[in-house]
Amino acid sequence: MRNVAQNMLHKWLFYKINPGKVEIVAFAFLYHRNTAVMVFDSYIAAENGDPSGLALMSMAYDFIVPSLMTWGETASKAFSADFDYSHDYFTEMDPPNSIIGSPIGKLLWGSLGFGSWPIKQIPDEYRKLQHSNVETLLISGSIDFATPAEFATIELLPYLNKGNQIILSETGHVADVWNLNWEAT
Repeated sequence: MRNVAQNMLHKWLFYKINPGKVEIVAFAFLYHRNTAVMVFDSYIAAENGDPSGLALMSMAYDFIVPSLMTWGETASKAFSADFDYSHDYFTEMDPPNSIIGSPIGKLLWGSLGFGSWPIKQIPDEYRKLQHSNVETLLISGSIDFATPAEFATIELLPYLNKGNQIILSETGHVADVWNLNWEAT
């Protein structure tokens, strides 16, 4: 994957391949087991001389990304609660040794962080985690690349006095959690 990402072709037949769009779609597809395999197959095929899967991901961007979330609502909530002007999100979400970085985060945080989104942050007291005595169950997937289980374990669970976390084995993001073992969920 690293070799393909660093040396991505920009065309297959007469179809353009946009590396940024490929990264974003690949990252979104890595959320779930049934689509993650398509990413790996596409990168392996490209390494072997067939970039057609990358071209398809590049084209799919325009159909998949707009429907991933309600972008304005997400930006409004995230920025008002979590944005920190001292961070260089664009750089942080593309670390030097990463294969694709965090392209969806980079798209949202990196691009909107340059003053293009009107930000009115909520008061500081609400921007920090609060201890809670509410019984809370965190359900995480062991292979969730979007929201890794260890983030909840390390950053959130210590604040939940009556909190428990279940990490579902070989499970990705939301659709995997809901659909792979319906009875357990």
